[in-house]
Amino acid sequence: VNPRIRLIKEIIKKHQSQIKIISNKILKINNLIILKPEEGHLVEMRRDKFNFYSKSKEKMFLWVDST
Repeated sequence: VNPRIRLIKEIIKKHQSQIKIISNKILKINNLIILKPEEGHLVEMRRDKFNFYSKSKEKMFLWVDST
C-alpha cells in the first residue's frame, strides 16, 4: 500500500468523530440553503449562528447544533 494512502487512512480513522460532526454541519447548511432559499437571505455567519433577514426585514437567527 502506498505510504501516503496509509497515512491518509490513519488520519481519517483517528479523526473520524470530528469528521462526522463537520459532515453533519455541512449537510444541515446545505439542506437549509436548498430547501429554504425563499424564506431568508444569509447575511452573516459566526461560530454556530447564522443571521438571516426575512422578506419583511425582520432579523432571524439560526443556531446550528454542534453535536
